[in-house]
Amino acid sequence: MKKILVATTALVAAGLISTGAQAADKVKLELGGFSKWFVVGAWNDTAFGKATGQSFNNVDVKGQSDITFSGSTKLDNGLDVGVFTAMRAGTNTGVGPGSTAQGDSNNLIDRAYLYVGSAYGKVIMGVLQNGTHLLHVQAPESIGQWNDDGMLTYNGIIARPALALGVNGNGINSTSILPGQNGGKVEGVTYVAPTFYGLTIGGSYIPNDVKNVRGAVNTTAAIKDVFGIGANYTNNFGGFGVKASFGWARGTIGQNWGGAPASISGQEANFYNAGLNFSYAGFTLGGSFRWNQHDVRKGGIGTTALGAQGYSLNGHAWDAGLMYATGPWAASVSYFGSKVDGVSRTGAGKKEDITFVQASAKYDLGPGVALQGLVGYGDYKASTQTNGPRGAANENKGWTALTGVAVQF
Repeated sequence: MKKILVATTALVAAGLISTGAQAADKVKLELGGFSKWFVVGAWNDTAFGKATGQSFNNVDVKGQSDITFSGSTKLDNGLDVGVFTAMRAGTNTGVGPGSTAQGDSNNLIDRAYLYVGSAYGKVIMGVLQNGTHLLHVQAPESIGQWNDDGMLTYNGIIARPALALGVNGNGINSTSILPGQNGGKVEGVTYVAPTFYGLTIGGSYIPNDVKNVRGAVNTTAAIKDVFGIGANYTNNFGGFGVKASFGWARGTIGQNWGGAPASISGQEANFYNAGLNFSYAGFTLGGSFRWNQHDVRKGGIGTTALGAQGYSLNGHAWDAGLMYATGPWAASVSYFGSKVDGVSRTGAGKKEDITFVQASAKYDLGPGVALQGLVGYGDYKASTQTNGPRGAANENKGWTALTGVAVQF
């Protein structure tokens, strides 16, 4: 896959040079984006707060804004060339507890890439999620607050115990393949083929997940040499809509994956996901699934309790949802769950369990302006290094409710 992507990029570059391609006009940028802010109520488990020495507010204000700059032009040889940059501000959606300071809250530029396209497909280079993510189909949700984009599901409202690992390690919770510590938004190259009878195929190569850092950074990556491929099928049959996807990626574990011991560095992991949605008469029903395959070598991890048990990224996540939209209204109910081995690979150890249940709704007040709200529940259960009782410090659960306004421009 890496050779195919590199060769494709080289061919496109060679075509630009050999033809001496020029455009009649330079690229003109257009502004876009969104701003959404919410008043949030949250009620964490008091036992968890006492065990960890934390005190939580029950009311907060959280939100997110993106300002995007995009533009494109067509060269005389027929190639389309475009650029995209997104500036982000607001509640952090890039890192979880235990991650390094590489997330969105510490990088004003969230995504930045350019692309070259033709009748043979599009090559994208820069900071963007990988192709398996771009083509992934997940459970429907009415206000865009779900999976890796969710206010509740990215660990931003109900506090996450430090040892409660998900399928993305200490990163955001998602059925999308977003390996590493930056939510998948790192430098890489992606190729997306032309859509053929509703079928679109794409692939990506990501050298490492250390974002916006120059120099030899592979040794500090959580995962490196990631390559993968995804497929999406979208079609409509007499008002009955179908969306389906499948993705696979493979990478080499680095030294900073979710607090894992450095001795697992260099091992390989495979990630798979699939999604399916059906829609008819305003209703959409569907869900998605992700599976990690990573078998830790036995022995050689050390003599500590963690080393004696081993450390495994094996696990899965899945979501399901039902949404109904009519006129200015939309409402949905959604479920997300994940289970990974974490540090409990042997004996009767408990797996890492994460669960979210959410009901959300919106009403469009006017073009690009919507009143939004949700009610949700989150539950984290971490494993322990001794396979003993979890204890209050490794479990937290709680309810949340929020409402606010979202503006698109």
